[in-house]
Amino acid sequence: MNLSQHIENFISDFANPDHAIIIALSGGVDSVVLLDLLVNSSINLQRLKCVYVDHGLSDKAKEWGEFCRDLCDNYGVIFFIESVELCDSERNIEANARQVRYQALNRHISEGSILVTAQHSDDQCETLLLALKRGAGALGLSAMPSQLSFGKGSHNRPLLDV
Repeated sequence: MNLSQHIENFISDFANPDHAIIIALSGGVDSVVLLDLLVNSSINLQRLKCVYVDHGLSDKAKEWGEFCRDLCDNYGVIFFIESVELCDSERNIEANARQVRYQALNRHISEGSILVTAQHSDDQCETLLLALKRGAGALGLSAMPSQLSFGKGSHNRPLLDV
């Protein structure tokens, strides 16, 4: 099955035609491919919205945000930049960034909408290996789910088995 058909299957299985699809767009190749697949799918572009979260962790973050804005302008997709500040925390910086990123993304979730992120099977393997290294139990070894509740909607990873 090709990626376009894979996305069409995701749309028919999960995407209510009346609800928004919010793409977490980082500007990296994975999220750009996901955006391209959705733009070229049967989805009405009026339903798509992209959100770039600027953590301020890189001196390139503003450039990445502008790249994402330009890309969405070219596709005719609604775009938002969320600038966030990391909390002072005992947790590692990646966990802290993930927490504030999902808080920012949640602000764009309305009743029944779907947040989509571009994690794929290589990311799933990496997550599993890191969990093994940390000595995680059964729950930690279950890795990332392809779908879960998120705010008033859901969070789907349509490329997780690709």
